Amino acid sequence: MQVRAANRQDEPLIRNIVFSALEELGITPDPDGRDKDLKNVEQSYFWHDGACLVAERDGQVIGVVAARRGSTEDELELARLAVYPAARNRGVGRELMKTLLFFAGNMEYKTLVLGSDLPSADLARLPAAKLVKLGFARQDSAWRMSVPAGTMCPAS
Repeated sequence: MQVRAANRQDEPLIRNIVFSALEELGITPDPDGRDKDLKNVEQSYFWHDGACLVAERDGQVIGVVAARRGSTEDELELARLAVYPAARNRGVGRELMKTLLFFAGNMEYKTLVLGSDLPSADLARLPAAKLVKLGFARQDSAWRMSVPAGTMCPAS
């Protein structure tokens, strides 16, 4: 499996993966409203001091993670995390998160947070056990994770 920066060609696949995950949560996708960030991931994430990464296996995109600057300069807000159903429970989400944390540390963020904007709120609907497994802890009214400092490449 390889994790890399997303590009415009990935956007239809990203939307498919994310919309499938939303529907599983009982949420109707809204590509022209709350989910419009997926129409242009470069503008939505990279232009906002963030990242959108995809996981590939055998040339197929199987997962996505996206985050952008949060409410403070040292906070990165996780907006999207989704894995294609057939690829779940194989470490894809964990690898996406590990790579996102690598980038976050290099961008000098201190905290990864599930914020209150609409995409992040969907992630906060995941069971608490799943969020803890990803490395989050409940602090005040938000789920947060410390970002490790350093510039080491993530191990695959």
